[in-house]
Amino acid sequence: MKENLKQAIPLKTIEDARELGEYLTTDDRKIKNGVLLRTAKLHGICEEDIHTLADIYGLQHIIDFRMAVELSGAEDPVIDGVQYHHLDVIDSLTMTTGDKPDMDFNELAVEQMAKMALQSGMINENMYIGFLTSDYGRKAFTQFFRILLAAEPGCAVLWHCTSGKDRTGLAAMLLLSALEVDTSKAIKEENKMKTKLENGTLTMYLDGRIDSGNAPEVEKNILAAMEEAGSASIVLPASMLKYISSAGLRVVMKLRKQKGEAFPVINVIPEVYEIFETTGLTQLLDVQKKLREISIEGCDKLGEGGNGAVYRLDEDKIVKVYKPWMEMAAIEQERSFAKTAFVNGIPSVIAYDTVKVGECLGVVFELLRSDTLGHAMRDNPEKLEEYENQYVALAKTLHNTHVPAGNFTRIQDVMYSKADNLEQWCSSEEIALLHSIIDSVPDTDTVTHNDLHPGNIMLQDNELVLIDMPEVTMGPPVCDLVAIYRDMISAPQNTASVIERNLRPFPVDVS
Repeated sequence: MKENLKQAIPLKTIEDARELGEYLTTDDRKIKNGVLLRTAKLHGICEEDIHTLADIYGLQHIIDFRMAVELSGAEDPVIDGVQYHHLDVIDSLTMTTGDKPDMDFNELAVEQMAKMALQSGMINENMYIGFLTSDYGRKAFTQFFRILLAAEPGCAVLWHCTSGKDRTGLAAMLLLSALEVDTSKAIKEENKMKTKLENGTLTMYLDGRIDSGNAPEVEKNILAAMEEAGSASIVLPASMLKYISSAGLRVVMKLRKQKGEAFPVINVIPEVYEIFETTGLTQLLDVQKKLREISIEGCDKLGEGGNGAVYRLDEDKIVKVYKPWMEMAAIEQERSFAKTAFVNGIPSVIAYDTVKVGECLGVVFELLRSDTLGHAMRDNPEKLEEYENQYVALAKTLHNTHVPAGNFTRIQDVMYSKADNLEQWCSSEEIALLHSIIDSVPDTDTVTHNDLHPGNIMLQDNELVLIDMPEVTMGPPVCDLVAIYRDMISAPQNTASVIERNLRPFPVDVS
């Protein structure tokens, strides 16, 4: 693997992780490796990365330059043996608008922060001077150096802000200057596009702003990296890209033209994604929006199926967390099916957000005061007949819905695919027989769910809505009846030992 990040720290879940080791001073001394670390925020760090920092680098101090409003819900982890220091460089109490001088900045939403900072004059061409000359800034950076001087020899000190750029970079420049490093070279290194060539893939990290002022330099860096990488495929991570102008978009399009094919631009924040979408570049490139990360720790599990499990996030929302093998394309198809079902009058709930839950993908639904029909049947046996009638009515609504061809996959095509997947266990003659049976299934314009059990149905305000839609097809209602029999009558009667006995001729592990 080849990287041009200055002494990159091998962290999987933290952005812009670097150290200042190997920089040369003006008298040709080198800064010691592994002791001066800088990153973006540490919220969401995984256990493996904590081990890397604590046990490999010997981390002793974490210095957090973020404002209080940035800390809310994104606190740093507690690491045994590591001291935490919050040094606010910006006085948030002075960042108020002219028409609301008494507004408490800590009550503002995080997304308003940049706008407020611009209005208050904190972010402009003199931003760095303001950081250094304000009482808050001078106090914070003075304490920064005191912590560095007090650290035990050989132990690491890590500092960060939110993105690991402005405040973190300024602290790095101050430290390099104090250590008599040629800061002009350090600044050049700081502004250099970060790239990585590994396993035939060239990764080029887009960050900050790309506009008419720096687009030519960005293009120069991209072309140089591509020339060195040869025929490698391209990925553009953009989680740190805050803005891209038409000049920046032209650079991306030149890259698209030169490669002759679409390439992924990944982890794009919503504001930048909107720019790509408005200009139509989402049709020419594989632009992937950055996913919000959530935790299900302490959440009640409402149900679980073959593709994932459903959890209650809070009173208003639930999340379906997919199994690790579920890919984004399949999840997006399910969301598309749910929308199509909804607009055709089928009671279904539409996910409004795709999220990351640990290493898995998930979708969030807004469902007030809801639970699965299965739980309701279990907890309210006196209402069982009422629930059964509602269940039958939902099935009838589904099976009496007529949709144009192409809205959903034909059930025959799904069956053909499943039959073909049996080739390692069945002979070609047996698979051909299955195909002939499938050929006899009539074409219809009605909808089947194919997984219509009570765990996939939510009860909200005494109404039933479908939540699990990956296997929706166009087909005759009898296919749903077969699936219901399989899930609610046949499967519950079979223990693992019975299934194993029935499948004994086949090399299948069902334990």
